[in-house]
Amino acid sequence: HVHNASCASLALWIKRDFGIPFVITEHSSLKWSNFCKKSLSVYKESKANIAVSKAFSKSLSSTYNQSFQYVPNVVDINFFANEKVDTLVNGNYSEKNTINFVSIGNLTENKNHQLAIRAVFELIKSGQLAKLFIAGAGPEEKSLDSLIIRLNLRKHVFLLGKLNREEIRGLLHRSNYFLLPSKRETFGVVLIEAMAAGLPILSLQNGGSESIVNSSVGFIAKDDREFTDNMAKLLVTPFNKEEIIEYARLNFSRSVVSHLLKKVYTL
Repeated sequence: HVHNASCASLALWIKRDFGIPFVITEHSSLKWSNFCKKSLSVYKESKANIAVSKAFSKSLSSTYNQSFQYVPNVVDINFFANEKVDTLVNGNYSEKNTINFVSIGNLTENKNHQLAIRAVFELIKSGQLAKLFIAGAGPEEKSLDSLIIRLNLRKHVFLLGKLNREEIRGLLHRSNYFLLPSKRETFGVVLIEAMAAGLPILSLQNGGSESIVNSSVGFIAKDDREFTDNMAKLLVTPFNKEEIIEYARLNFSRSVVSHLLKKVYTL
């Protein structure tokens, strides 16, 4: 089982010399826009081609004229559902009546954290007490920090840097809602991790989120304006934490994804 066509050379050799078939799961976001002839030969020789979202599957099928099926990434639901929050990260979570939003992702232009910051700013302007905690590191750190200063959000928005899995779990369980403002995603593992912790979701339409989020767990915004407007909508929508966790378990747990993969292997 190969993950990404760029590392399929060994699988091709094994198939040609030993007659052992292979399947491939494509994850690379570069495949949204880059047509690679070398990848085409890999997809033609594989037993099955898999993509990690429905939109990505459709795009790859069209681009390479090969059949791709949707099988999601697997997430350790039990790890994130466990309410162990003894690992501390920076920021004040205990202010009364304050809504805590969290976003996790590299600080890059594609992850679009500026949108989340501006959306929280608009929510605060409306009179809501809110904070945003952003976990991740990357080249956009300085520009994001400048935006926070310019909007006078030092006491409301916190750049936490890169966190380990235990810290991420603790951060999720201290938060009320999860934001994913990414412009483009092939999947969205962080969405599943957040849902495994019981958090409602607000995502920008990005290709990956549409295969994950439905109205029982959150909202998908078609553009920046709708994303900002839906911040307030989140707060007045009744979500059930246990139902969100169960949704994640029924669709993205190890047992569910392994069953789907076994069906592919035995075709």
